[in-house]
Amino acid sequence: MEEIRFARKLGAELIGTAVLAFTVFGVIDRRAPAGWAGLAIGFAVFAAIIVVAPATGASINPARTLGPMLALQTYGGSVHWAQLPVYWIGEFAGATLAGLAYAAISATHSTRPAIPDYPLRTATTEGASAAS
Repeated sequence: MEEIRFARKLGAELIGTAVLAFTVFGVIDRRAPAGWAGLAIGFAVFAAIIVVAPATGASINPARTLGPMLALQTYGGSVHWAQLPVYWIGEFAGATLAGLAYAAISATHSTRPAIPDYPLRTATTEGASAAS
Protein backbone atom coordinates (compact mmCIF):
# COMPACT_ATOMS: atom_id res chain seq x y z
CA MET A 1 0.00 0.00 0.00
CA GLU A 2 2.88 2.39 0.74
CA GLU A 3 4.30 1.94 -2.78
CA ILE A 4 0.98 3.00 -4.30
CA ARG A 5 1.02 6.16 -2.22
CA PHE A 6 4.64 6.83 -3.15
CA ALA A 7 3.92 6.34 -6.86
CA ARG A 8 0.88 8.61 -6.75
CA LYS A 9 2.78 11.34 -4.94
CA LEU A 10 5.70 10.98 -7.32
CA GLY A 11 3.38 11.16 -10.32
CA ALA A 12 1.54 14.18 -8.95
CA GLU A 13 4.75 16.13 -8.35
CA LEU A 14 6.09 15.06 -11.75
CA ILE A 15 2.99 16.30 -13.57
CA GLY A 16 2.71 19.54 -11.59
CA THR A 17 6.36 20.41 -12.09
CA ALA A 18 6.22 19.46 -15.77
CA VAL A 19 3.25 21.80 -16.34
CA LEU A 20 5.04 24.67 -14.61
CA ALA A 21 8.40 24.10 -16.30
CA PHE A 22 6.81 23.70 -19.75
CA THR A 23 4.96 26.98 -19.26
CA VAL A 24 8.13 28.78 -18.19
CA PHE A 25 10.01 27.43 -21.22
CA GLY A 26 7.18 28.65 -23.42
CA VAL A 27 7.03 32.19 -22.08
CA ILE A 28 10.80 32.75 -22.17
CA ASP A 29 11.03 31.61 -25.79
CA ARG A 30 11.97 34.52 -28.06
CA ARG A 31 8.96 33.72 -30.24
CA ALA A 32 6.49 34.17 -27.37
CA PRO A 33 4.39 37.34 -27.26
CA ALA A 34 5.73 39.86 -24.78
CA GLY A 35 3.84 40.80 -21.64
CA TRP A 36 2.05 37.54 -20.92
CA ALA A 37 4.68 35.67 -18.90
CA GLY A 38 3.33 36.53 -15.46
CA LEU A 39 -0.23 35.60 -16.29
CA ALA A 40 0.74 32.34 -18.00
CA ILE A 41 3.03 31.26 -15.15
CA GLY A 42 0.41 32.27 -12.58
CA PHE A 43 -2.24 30.17 -14.28
CA ALA A 44 0.17 27.22 -14.51
CA VAL A 45 0.97 27.44 -10.79
CA PHE A 46 -2.74 27.72 -9.96
CA ALA A 47 -3.60 24.70 -12.13
CA ALA A 48 -0.78 22.63 -10.65
CA ILE A 49 -1.73 23.51 -7.08
CA ILE A 50 -5.41 22.68 -7.61
CA VAL A 51 -4.55 19.22 -8.93
CA VAL A 52 -1.42 18.30 -6.94
CA ALA A 53 -2.12 19.85 -3.51
CA PRO A 54 -4.44 17.11 -2.24
CA ALA A 55 -1.73 14.49 -2.84
CA THR A 56 1.48 16.25 -1.79
CA GLY A 57 0.86 19.86 -0.87
CA ALA A 58 2.00 20.95 -4.37
CA SER A 59 5.62 21.75 -3.74
CA ILE A 60 6.47 21.79 -7.50
CA ASN A 61 9.89 23.22 -6.58
CA PRO A 62 12.73 21.34 -4.82
CA ALA A 63 13.80 24.45 -2.92
CA ARG A 64 10.28 24.92 -1.59
CA THR A 65 10.50 21.41 -0.18
CA LEU A 66 14.02 21.38 1.22
CA GLY A 67 13.97 24.87 2.77
CA PRO A 68 11.05 24.31 5.13
CA MET A 69 12.33 20.83 6.01
CA LEU A 70 15.73 22.23 6.99
CA ALA A 71 14.16 25.08 8.95
CA LEU A 72 11.86 22.69 10.76
CA GLN A 73 14.78 20.39 11.60
CA THR A 74 16.87 23.36 12.80
CA TYR A 75 14.18 24.61 15.16
CA GLY A 76 13.34 21.24 16.66
CA GLY A 77 10.36 20.17 14.60
CA SER A 78 9.55 16.69 13.39
CA VAL A 79 10.66 16.16 9.79
CA HIS A 80 9.69 13.17 7.65
CA TRP A 81 12.89 12.87 5.61
CA ALA A 82 11.58 9.70 3.98
CA GLN A 83 9.22 11.90 1.94
CA LEU A 84 12.05 13.90 0.36
CA PRO A 85 12.65 11.46 -2.55
CA VAL A 86 9.04 11.90 -3.70
CA TYR A 87 9.64 15.59 -4.19
CA TRP A 88 13.16 15.50 -5.57
CA ILE A 89 12.68 12.62 -8.00
CA GLY A 90 9.26 13.78 -9.15
CA GLU A 91 10.27 17.41 -9.57
CA PHE A 92 13.57 16.80 -11.34
CA ALA A 93 11.98 14.17 -13.60
CA GLY A 94 9.03 16.47 -14.36
CA ALA A 95 11.28 19.41 -15.24
CA THR A 96 13.48 17.18 -17.38
CA LEU A 97 10.50 15.76 -19.26
CA ALA A 98 9.10 19.26 -19.77
CA GLY A 99 12.44 20.43 -21.14
CA LEU A 100 12.69 17.50 -23.53
CA ALA A 101 9.09 17.94 -24.67
CA TYR A 102 9.53 21.67 -25.22
CA ALA A 103 12.79 21.14 -27.12
CA ALA A 104 11.07 18.60 -29.37
CA ILE A 105 8.05 20.81 -30.01
CA SER A 106 10.00 24.04 -30.49
CA ALA A 107 12.41 22.38 -32.94
CA THR A 108 9.63 21.96 -35.49
CA HIS A 109 9.92 24.35 -38.40
CA SER A 110 7.14 26.74 -39.16
CA THR A 111 6.10 27.75 -42.67
CA ARG A 112 5.35 31.27 -41.45
CA PRO A 113 8.10 33.86 -41.94
CA ALA A 114 9.92 34.99 -38.84
CA ILE A 115 8.93 38.35 -37.42
CA PRO A 116 11.82 40.80 -37.95
CA ASP A 117 13.43 42.06 -34.78
CA TYR A 118 13.45 45.87 -35.09
CA PRO A 119 14.60 48.26 -32.40
CA LEU A 120 11.73 50.48 -31.24
CA ARG A 121 13.17 53.63 -32.82
CA THR A 122 13.51 51.97 -36.23
CA ALA A 123 10.07 50.43 -36.10
CA THR A 124 8.36 53.70 -35.15
CA THR A 125 10.32 56.03 -37.46
CA GLU A 126 9.80 53.84 -40.55
CA GLY A 127 6.07 53.89 -39.96
CA ALA A 128 6.06 57.68 -39.48
CA SER A 129 8.11 58.39 -42.62
CA ALA A 130 5.95 56.09 -44.78
CA ALA A 131 2.75 57.83 -43.63
CA SER A 132 3.95 61.36 -44.56
